[in-house]
Amino acid sequence: MLLSRRPRFIACSIALVYLTACSAPVLKTPVRIAAYAGPLRAIDEVGVFLPAESIKISKVDGVDVATFKRAETAFGMGGWEIELLPGTYSLEFSYLLEVPAYTVRSSSPTIKVVNVEAGHIYATNDLAVPNARWDVQVEDVTGQERANLTARRAAATRN
Repeated sequence: MLLSRRPRFIACSIALVYLTACSAPVLKTPVRIAAYAGPLRAIDEVGVFLPAESIKISKVDGVDVATFKRAETAFGMGGWEIELLPGTYSLEFSYLLEVPAYTVRSSSPTIKVVNVEAGHIYATNDLAVPNARWDVQVEDVTGQERANLTARRAAATRN
């Protein structure tokens, strides 16, 4: 009788640990990717691109974003927050949507020239363009997202 309960207990324990880990805020916190040299800077000194579910910034001024990742920064389930110093940049966006059965990926990137301001927060949306390739809209969401970003970063520094 004891042997039949043990596998069930182990399975339930593993499921509980898995569900707890998946819901932990640390795993859902985006990783800060600084596209500049030196230490990470305060929100007021950089422009921040929030992660989007299907649109990824793949290059900044022709340089692959992955080259900006720092060795001590692990990839998080919340995606990447791309930080840029104020200025004008050529950003390359890729479309990537992963669902359980398949992956939808853009065959060619969309390039946008964006003026980044210090202390501003940006989000991206994909645009359906009739009879044309896909496009990206960059939106300044500082008013809506400033408190969320500040709280998330404060929580990350406490952990």
